Amino acid sequence: MTVTPNAPTAHSTDPIPLRWDPTRDLPAVPSHSLNWLDLCQQQTVDPLPAAAKKQFTHWTVTSTGSSGGHATSSAEEVDAYDLAHAMPRLRPTWHRAATSRAGLRFVASVQRHVAHTSLFERDTLIALDWAGAPAIAAQPFTLTWHEGPAVIEHTPDYLAVIGGEVWLLNDRPAARMNDRQLANAAALSYLAFRRGWRSALITGYARPAFTLVEMLAATPKDTDPLGYRQAVTDKLGRGPLRFGDLAQDFPAPAIARAATLRLLWERNVTCDAARHFGDRTMIALTPEPRITTQAGTAQGGSR
Repeated sequence: MTVTPNAPTAHSTDPIPLRWDPTRDLPAVPSHSLNWLDLCQQQTVDPLPAAAKKQFTHWTVTSTGSSGGHATSSAEEVDAYDLAHAMPRLRPTWHRAATSRAGLRFVASVQRHVAHTSLFERDTLIALDWAGAPAIAAQPFTLTWHEGPAVIEHTPDYLAVIGGEVWLLNDRPAARMNDRQLANAAALSYLAFRRGWRSALITGYARPAFTLVEMLAATPKDTDPLGYRQAVTDKLGRGPLRFGDLAQDFPAPAIARAATLRLLWERNVTCDAARHFGDRTMIALTPEPRITTQAGTAQGGSR
């Protein structure tokens, strides 16, 4: 099975063969065309009750600045820029009995470590890094609203800026979803709607595509001491090759493998994300040229 490029390139105008076994029925998914939302499984939420919507003017957002001070603003007036640079509202804890595995994840698109309170949230950071998000804030604010006489507070997991849009994200494995989580997500969705933002409730990750991106996410800080990236690109300019065959043609195959993985992360080359990655995976040049920034992220194409 083949994938036809969107536009001709200097290398080839033929379809890109991404399958070593073209008899398989599952359509090929070029890795360079994967959007970050393609990696995430989402759950739709029911609309917020009308009574809560009517009180939106009384909703408040509390954030923490870099100096440690707290600021409370109306949900209608809070500045998205301030929230994108806010400090985490909750402090992760580490102890022997902990099962959530809180920690820090280096995100190449923002060139710093970002906090996560679970491995599930860490995977969301990988998806956001793949999206090239220039701003990510963990637990950026606490939203307060009323449900009848009750005062409800909720802190979203992440705020991210992607493609010029503000995203509010909640993470919860589908098996652990409950009514309270759905109600919180509904409030967050309504806040995003009123402010012209977007929101998502992430309940899982699409595999094997996410497994591929998770592996590639280890490469943005890699160097290229032997200049193999250009050599790999030149070699693929003559036609697609299997990953194992491509690497074995170099004096240092291990470094050639790392260089190829970095090119996959940058979308300079592509493979079939619908199949598990291995030595028999076909690697080909992408239809579009990529430009790598100093931060190690690629610009252009589909993100």
